[in-house]
Amino acid sequence: MNDRALKTSMILFLLIPYGILCGKIIIENSPHFSLIILAPLAILLLLLYSKISVLLYLLILVGPYDLPYPKFILAGATLGLINIIKSFGLDVFIFLKAIGTNWKKRLFSDGAARYYAAYLIISLLSILFSPSKSNGVKLWLALIHPFFVYIIISVVIQNKETIRNIASLFVLSGIFSVILATIQIILGSGLKVEDVLRLQAFGLSKNAYAAFLVIMVIFCYTLYIVGNRIRYLYYFMLFLIMLILTGTRSAMLALLITTLLLYWITKRKTKGMLIAFLLVLAVWNLPQSINRITTSHVGFFDTIDKAMKGESVDDYLNTGNLYGRTRFWDTGLDLFRSSPIIGNGLGAAAVVYEVAGNRKIISTQGDVTRIHSEWIRVLSDVGLIGFLTLFVSFYLFGKNAIHHYKHAKTDFTRSVSLAAFLSLIAYIIIGVTEVVSSFYYQMGVPVWLLLGYSNNLYHQEKNS
Repeated sequence: MNDRALKTSMILFLLIPYGILCGKIIIENSPHFSLIILAPLAILLLLLYSKISVLLYLLILVGPYDLPYPKFILAGATLGLINIIKSFGLDVFIFLKAIGTNWKKRLFSDGAARYYAAYLIISLLSILFSPSKSNGVKLWLALIHPFFVYIIISVVIQNKETIRNIASLFVLSGIFSVILATIQIILGSGLKVEDVLRLQAFGLSKNAYAAFLVIMVIFCYTLYIVGNRIRYLYYFMLFLIMLILTGTRSAMLALLITTLLLYWITKRKTKGMLIAFLLVLAVWNLPQSINRITTSHVGFFDTIDKAMKGESVDDYLNTGNLYGRTRFWDTGLDLFRSSPIIGNGLGAAAVVYEVAGNRKIISTQGDVTRIHSEWIRVLSDVGLIGFLTLFVSFYLFGKNAIHHYKHAKTDFTRSVSLAAFLSLIAYIIIGVTEVVSSFYYQMGVPVWLLLGYSNNLYHQEKNS
């Protein structure tokens, strides 16, 4: 992929959604017009390059929820299904097209990858006794897609020029997403500045988008501090942090913890301004957080009163409310206790369950994200066996990233390796309150991309 191809792809990457937004202005409420604009640009992209596979894959790979095109292109359910087929199909396609000669040896010598592959096998087998096999299959595809990203970036792509362009595309996707949010506000979509993360118009939840921005900040910050990169990254980071901290508490907590870890690991004088900025915004966000923890749309005590009377509280449970969130978790833990060793089958957490007293406390309507905890979902779906296998794989991935950081020969590789480690920590933290593995969330893609990128760069240096 030469410079001309990269520059042209970046231009097209920005022009496509701009064209869609223009179409929305010209013909309001006409989703077909969006497709009319999108199709010629997609064909142009294919005609420009004969060897499009790697470039096309990376362009689709690096955005939250793949590319954050406006939701009015297709209905949400259709879009989700297309994303599953598209992502998995592209994984297989590029795996076959860009395969190297030594990928098997390097992949199977990676203990972390072996354990995660075992977790995928356990999850696949659990679908056989899942109460919702369709949900299980969709979730399994969502689990294997980021792992394919890791394999492709880590051991399949051998071209140095291609692998180094990933960083540019990754940063670009973050800038691109922020630009889209700003345009939506300017066009009078009803979004407020403080609600910039609530991007339902793009098919994203505010938490999913904030989680992606957390990874962006970590990556930019490590490039700036460890890799001594361009100064503008620092100011871009501050802007992203402002967006994150006005949108979601879990992302704020993940960012605060990873910032402290970065300071502790590097043992360098990080920018005091950044630390102060984090603390100020954290304090500023505290009243809002306390309010959301203690109240819901209809009131905390109203919710409890409904539950005590034995009435359905489906409409009263706000997941931003602490009581509502813990009721979701209680349901997941009840599932886990019913089958603690092997679990209830992948996708079980996405099914409607009754709790004690025949009172319906939670109705997930097939949406796995509504359990609101990745780790409780893992426990309820695949039990202790699957959970411990996943825990060991994450431990080894983190250990590998720290090893790469300590023994890398260049600042850039050290930056990427540390960013991969901190992103994994952020993934684990946000997973406490969100199901980060689902296709709707897609946070796993940038995390696994950085883990694979770190592994690839380290082995390239080691073998050179």
